[in-house]
Amino acid sequence: MSISMSFPDPWPDVPIAHNVVLSASPPSPIRPTQVQSYPAVSSPAASINTANSTIKMGEKKTRTLLDRKNRFNKDGRDHVMPSAYRNLAVVIIGEFCGTFMFLLLSFIGTQAAVNNNDPSNPDAVLAPFSLMYIAASFGAAITVNVWIFYRVTGGMFNPAVTLGLVLVGAVKPLRGLLIFPTQIVAGIAAAAVTDALLPGPLGVANKLNNNTSISRGLFIEMFLTAQLVLTVYFLAVEKHRSTYLAPIGIGIAIFIAHICGTNFTGTGINPARSFGPAVVTSFTGYQWIYWLGPFLGALLAFVLYTLLKWLDYRTANPGQDDTGDLEQGGHQHHHVNGAEEKRHTINSDVGTSSDQYTLNNPHSPPNTARDSSALGDGIHGPMSPALPVSPTHATHGELRSTAQV
Repeated sequence: MSISMSFPDPWPDVPIAHNVVLSASPPSPIRPTQVQSYPAVSSPAASINTANSTIKMGEKKTRTLLDRKNRFNKDGRDHVMPSAYRNLAVVIIGEFCGTFMFLLLSFIGTQAAVNNNDPSNPDAVLAPFSLMYIAASFGAAITVNVWIFYRVTGGMFNPAVTLGLVLVGAVKPLRGLLIFPTQIVAGIAAAAVTDALLPGPLGVANKLNNNTSISRGLFIEMFLTAQLVLTVYFLAVEKHRSTYLAPIGIGIAIFIAHICGTNFTGTGINPARSFGPAVVTSFTGYQWIYWLGPFLGALLAFVLYTLLKWLDYRTANPGQDDTGDLEQGGHQHHHVNGAEEKRHTINSDVGTSSDQYTLNNPHSPPNTARDSSALGDGIHGPMSPALPVSPTHATHGELRSTAQV
């Protein structure tokens, strides 16, 4: 039997039932075995151990995912080769492949232009169309290969450029001595492969025009090389918002050098380019100008670059990389399409990691990771200019992330 009754709620703000059911049935017996349990209170040490275990499990899971994504290049501590030997292998392989592909494509384009210039007279002055064809071949080939190997070794492909980078401290001298013979061997290999692939005699060797003296040829080579090395200095070594476009500027410098010098000296400006075809065909009595001229050009560019740096050239035309938006206190506050550059650093007992997130925008400020000058440190070289880590270049407006663990 049950009796139901209702009454008004004296405390309307308290969520209780308005209907109470009184039951005449006897209450259920109390079970002495039922004991209410409460969660155990863990000690601070146990909480810290649990947190550390969670961090380590998360790190292990992250490393596992990274290894799955890049199973050919696992963490350096687990790699079969020590890091020093791996870096040497990267330098040798990268510079050889880059120099070889650059010169191979350039030689093939040059051979096609020479064969179609004047078949009856191989020594004839190049027609404007043939001249443009050769210049475009060298300019496009250097652009694409520098862009490919930008983050590997820096994409020097030229002993004169390597000398210029050693002089400014962007490449270490010992590394420069290792890169130099690699580029020379790659030039010989490119000339030999071109000779084997294409019909007819190899016609890409550098030689002076009949009206060009040896002294004139020497200075032509010097000034054209100085222009190239200055381009590398101010577009790749110096950090600014358009540093990532350095390969295009370098390609244009090579293009204009061949437009100006090919009908007079054949445009060497690169000892590896001049020496390779000479080994495959024959040496001229003035082969030395294609070595001395480019090296003098690198020295000339170094002197001018050092003078401008000593005079602090940035003060003459300031604000080239300023977005024009200043915060209080005089500090620049950079905006990239409404998004700010975000930098996040995490320190834990397991290790130290640094994540940098940046919008790859031509109006964005230079990345500080990219600003470290070290075209020869680590496995990254000049036009990358040697970063502790090589930034992952994304497309315009795309978020990119580089991490050091």
